[in-house]
Amino acid sequence: MPVYHGSKFLDEAIESILNQTFTDFEFLIIDDESKDNSLDIIRSYDDERVRLVENKKNLGQASSLNKGIKLACGKYIARMDQDDISIPFRLQKQVEFMENNLQVGVCGTWLEYIGHKDGVLCLETEDDLIKIKLLTNQNLAHPTVMIRKSILDDYNLMYDGNYSPAEDYDLWDRMFEYCDFANLPEPLVKYRLHEDQGSELNAKRQFDNAHEIRRRMIQRMGLRMNPNDLNIHNKIFCGYKHFQITISEAFNYLSRLNKTNHRNNIYNQVAFDKFIELNWQKFINKFNLRIRYKIPRLILLPRTSFWNTRDRVSLLRSYIYQLRILRPLEKLRITRSK
Repeated sequence: MPVYHGSKFLDEAIESILNQTFTDFEFLIIDDESKDNSLDIIRSYDDERVRLVENKKNLGQASSLNKGIKLACGKYIARMDQDDISIPFRLQKQVEFMENNLQVGVCGTWLEYIGHKDGVLCLETEDDLIKIKLLTNQNLAHPTVMIRKSILDDYNLMYDGNYSPAEDYDLWDRMFEYCDFANLPEPLVKYRLHEDQGSELNAKRQFDNAHEIRRRMIQRMGLRMNPNDLNIHNKIFCGYKHFQITISEAFNYLSRLNKTNHRNNIYNQVAFDKFIELNWQKFINKFNLRIRYKIPRLILLPRTSFWNTRDRVSLLRSYIYQLRILRPLEKLRITRSK
């Protein structure tokens, strides 16, 4: 757990780890030259499992995490943030899962929001779907993960500070080919949302770095990218509102992306087809075209025929037909309402 000016919520975070039902661990807390009373709070805990490391200068989160990885003696590395709360049986459930699933290198969990937002963040649980969803906004919640240390050691994997504060997203991308990913389908971490959060203060940098990581993922698939492809991708899959694209651009991009995966077999093909289908439907619905049945049904055609010219023409005809019918109806509704 890296700490920097974390005194406000630090007690709750530390106690949530020390009160875990699984007790056989070392608790590495790396203080990154805090100027508040964080060090006093950490030192107040008389527990032999707590191992305080004090940075002599401020290194940033990525470098502090790497220091923790190098110093860690355990079989697994569990992440924790200074302002979150781990449910008492979090570590127990993750260790049991990792012991029973040796192919899994990263195991996260769902999140429960606390602070100025509530609710539960439900993430994909299967390896194929998690890896596909990394093409959108990442689908592993960093404060919840447990990582198999041998994977990091065997492939010399560390956090890259050049991608901070998206250093975790970068690490998952580089771990992609070496292990499976998983999420336990229950909220085992309470994730605090507040105005002092680093992720909010560094939103612009996080966006830019995540943007480049997604570019790397798409290029790894083997897609020959056009200058506007990444903007189209972020509009469809990440919901970025400041990118404006046409239906034709979206359709053509999804077609190329799907064909590339079928050709190079990077992701499970059945799961990827479904992923493309669902995101196309979401995109159409967000454009409020009121085409709830005809166009989505076209997506359900066998993958061998969906992307051919005939189906493109059918899609276009369906779109034009719907507009010809709906526009007069809309005018009629407005007239009657007046």
